[in-house]
Amino acid sequence: MRIVIAALLFAPAAALASSAFDGTWRVRPDSVKTTGKPDVMVVADGMFTCSSCVPEVKVKADGTDQNVTGHAYYDTMAVTVLSPTSVQVIRKKAGKSSTDLTYSVSADGKTLTAKVVDHTGAKTANQTFTSTRVAAGPAGAHAISGSWQGGPLIAADEVASTDGRRSGPHPRDTAEDRRQQRRRDRLSHGEEDRRDPPRRRP
Repeated sequence: MRIVIAALLFAPAAALASSAFDGTWRVRPDSVKTTGKPDVMVVADGMFTCSSCVPEVKVKADGTDQNVTGHAYYDTMAVTVLSPTSVQVIRKKAGKSSTDLTYSVSADGKTLTAKVVDHTGAKTANQTFTSTRVAAGPAGAHAISGSWQGGPLIAADEVASTDGRRSGPHPRDTAEDRRQQRRRDRLSHGEEDRRDPPRRRP
């Protein structure tokens, strides 16, 4: 699932500026839309599987930190079943929380609400997304199981609205994501601010 922000629908938060583009800009939640393939996840038999995550994630759903590999923003994931209709997923990088997600399914089982607490920036950002069920999960699996087509961003706090952060229930790790994460890791260890060299084509 990709998140697309319509830049022309941003609303300026600062009325006084030296030019039309100077100042602080706030994202309008109704201008943020998700596109791409559905998110596919299953909670069953004590395991959480996200087959749409890239790479796929399969960990125990016992509330403990489980090691995962191949993801730029997290290297452990802790999955806790909160109720028959809700699940919490906490993702960490080097022992520090990167993203906390709480999934809740509506009474009719057709809508999934994901509350996202994003710790990857200088300040914590809070966002809420909804998704629509497009396929059921396996028989006997938890209610969040199945395929979900991403919907709109329905809420975002001041931090999420103004820092342009790209977040979401299952952000895909791209080469650029990994380069940016390596840069943040270097800065956090006091190393110089330098860009990764561009890749050479074979």
